[in-house]
Amino acid sequence: MTVDEESVLNQHRDLVARFLGLTTDGRVFIRVEKGKLTTTEQVALYLVGKTYSKVAGYSKSAEASNDELERELGMPGGTVRRVTMELRKAGWIAAGIRGSQEVVLNALPIILKKIDSEIGTSESG
Repeated sequence: MTVDEESVLNQHRDLVARFLGLTTDGRVFIRVEKGKLTTTEQVALYLVGKTYSKVAGYSKSAEASNDELERELGMPGGTVRRVTMELRKAGWIAAGIRGSQEVVLNALPIILKKIDSEIGTSESG
């Protein structure tokens, strides 16, 4: 069975909208207070945003370089390298070209569920 990336992303769109904002030039803004997220969660969430940015046509790629993560998240290079290694080991992200990375589509629901449970934005119903 073929899985369409866009349909998977649509399933989680409302939850992602609570966590992230996108600009038409491809930038990703995390709406959750940084203090409520670990550095690992910040990087994972940012990469989720890059995936949505690509599908929306705001970015050419779903990948983010270490330099982009450092700049946009305000993290030191050593922290970004450590976190991306942890995320690759967990199977949440995959290495791209020249030190870039992107979220693994199958990991997207896991990432969102983990963050949602930790910051308590779920709407029970």
